[in-house]
Amino acid sequence: MAGKYFNGVKTMGLFVLMWVVLLGIGSFVGNGQYIWLFAAFGLFGTFYGYWNSDKARDPRDACPARHRGRAARDVPHRP
Repeated sequence: MAGKYFNGVKTMGLFVLMWVVLLGIGSFVGNGQYIWLFAAFGLFGTFYGYWNSDKARDPRDACPARHRGRAARDVPHRP
């Protein structure tokens, strides 16, 4: 339970950091005239990140495991 809570806190912290950076940049670009554009980009990034957060996979899992014969399974793996 504590691991999930800590991961949620880290994720929220990263989203807050992204918002601070984007709005900070937006306040300097054109003297703050385009801050709405950076806010929209932050909103899109937050939505996209939240929507796809449960779909993140390890790239090594993309390839299905190859079938190995019994003889190959009995030999211990050596790095």
